[in-house]
Amino acid sequence: MLRSTVRYHFVFLGIILLMIGLSGCSQVVTGGNYTLGSGQRVDGSLFILSSNADLLEGSLVTGSVIQLCCNLTVRGQVNDGIFMLAGNVMVETGAQIDNDITLVTGNFTQLPGSQIVGQVSEGLTGGVLLILALAALLSLAVPIALVFAIVFAAFRLLQRKPGPPGLPQGKTS
Repeated sequence: MLRSTVRYHFVFLGIILLMIGLSGCSQVVTGGNYTLGSGQRVDGSLFILSSNADLLEGSLVTGSVIQLCCNLTVRGQVNDGIFMLAGNVMVETGAQIDNDITLVTGNFTQLPGSQIVGQVSEGLTGGVLLILALAALLSLAVPIALVFAIVFAAFRLLQRKPGPPGLPQGKTS
């Protein structure tokens, strides 16, 4: 059971990384703590895999911030939204988020003096459920298609008739 669960996690992670590659994320962060300093900017979206992240006052992300886990503290500006799969999001004084914040699991805190242009959604909303359901279906479809292809190939091999010597297999005169 644990082995299949780990396999599905890798498939889900692969799907997410593929979506990131296709969406044009300009920076991917893995492991350790990440800080976007004052005056620094990320052109495009920022994808944070498994790190705590701190976007300091005066920092700018021109796209979205997508984070799979851990903690995100925002004091700077995010020109698009924030998506947190499992972790805590704190929007501190002086922060500006120009779109929605979606938090699947974890805690959300907004301090006075911060600005969020969009809505804040906490928990599994319809769109998030749809994405997770599609990812689960895709993670099941690949092994099923592989088994089907193997069975089909084996069936075709078993149906071949041996021919006379000198002719290719499956051909008769």
